[in-house]
Amino acid sequence: MSRVLLVFAIALLAGCGTTITYTQPEEGIISANPVPVPDTVAPDTVGMVSAGPDAVDSPETPDSTTLVSETRDTCIITTGRDTNTSPWLLGLFSILGFLPLSFPLAGLGWTLCGVSVLSGVWLLRKPLRRLYNAVRLPGFLKFFLLGTFFGLVVEGFAVLDGLALPPDERILFHPDPGTDLYLALGFYSAFALIWRFFGGKYRLSARDVFMIAGLGGVFIEQMGAVFLSMNPLAWLYVFLVYGSFQAAAFVIAEEEFGAMDRKEISAWKKILFGGLAQITSFALAGALVLVLMSVAGIPPR
Repeated sequence: MSRVLLVFAIALLAGCGTTITYTQPEEGIISANPVPVPDTVAPDTVGMVSAGPDAVDSPETPDSTTLVSETRDTCIITTGRDTNTSPWLLGLFSILGFLPLSFPLAGLGWTLCGVSVLSGVWLLRKPLRRLYNAVRLPGFLKFFLLGTFFGLVVEGFAVLDGLALPPDERILFHPDPGTDLYLALGFYSAFALIWRFFGGKYRLSARDVFMIAGLGGVFIEQMGAVFLSMNPLAWLYVFLVYGSFQAAAFVIAEEEFGAMDRKEISAWKKILFGGLAQITSFALAGALVLVLMSVAGIPPR
């Protein structure tokens, strides 16, 4: 089991992210296949048409050199997988991502099926992005609803796991499935809300979110009990679950985030701000759960 989880982690890190890099557009120019920009451009080559030995001066037809200089400030979009990602790792991600669907039959529970959800989202990211972009709702609201939805899907898997246990042993917000999902609305909506804010402010990819969310989950799950258990298998389990449900919405909405004027930050700042996002999300999630409990008159466990 531990080896299977380790393979999942490696495969997900290799394939779950789609890199989308944007710079400020200039005069509407968009380049999906940017040409490497030379440090210097010879003055006498500007305005020349690169059409072979018979090239002539033409101010109306820019040559490749001119286009290269113009793409310095263009909007560069790279969808699909990272060019540095090994193809066999992508294949591993695609195949093993759905293996957790067989875990319930083997008595290993449903919760890791959240990994399969992320795998399905990643493999179907193009049509899902088109569908997402076609929805006529404000971007903030769309991502909020989408992020909350994926959280509820994972909570649904946790509910299925809990049905086989006595009510007092279920690791849920509430032993009653319906009440648990009701309270989960508050918990997971907090993560969607905070990630929408941080994702719109800083350049974070789906892979960044997967890493940060997975690590954050190890520390905050069950109020730190998972981390204090000093059980690496439990850490990896929680890492995959938390990373999957929080990254899934980013995979679909990453193009929308890329179109925003976001700040580029270093890897260390991503970890720092991402950690802050996780702490803030957890604090807000707890507050929202308490509010929902108060509204419905649900006594604390």
